Amino acid sequence: MRRLFCYISFFVTLSLFMSCKPGVPSGIISPGKMEDVLYDYHLSQAAADNGGNQEKISYDRHLYFYALLKKYDLTEAQFDKSMEYYERHSELMRDIYNGINKRLQADAGKSAQENESGKYAHLTANGDTAIVWRGSNTFLLSK
Repeated sequence: MRRLFCYISFFVTLSLFMSCKPGVPSGIISPGKMEDVLYDYHLSQAAADNGGNQEKISYDRHLYFYALLKKYDLTEAQFDKSMEYYERHSELMRDIYNGINKRLQADAGKSAQENESGKYAHLTANGDTAIVWRGSNTFLLSK
């Protein structure tokens, strides 16, 4: 009888450990959704940084951030709490950013293919200057 009790308690304990899967706590954005949010976040912040004076850049960064929160139906507190959680769990954050990196590389590959065969295929670049003029390269001005 005692041996039967030991076996039963062992299997109950084992089943409890097996049923407790590691996951994110409630109130934390899931890793898959967090990857989507951070992907869009970094793209929007990079877009905001393109051009304008420092005041406009700051305004655009805030504007795009709040548009991102609205897109994913999040509050700023949820985003901040989730970021704190993932910063403490660096292995999850690493996996998220590995996924983001793969997506960015895939997007860069698509852009390169589109540019090679698209409407901008005729453009050339020399250093930091792109030649976009389609007309004649030289003109003779005379009186």
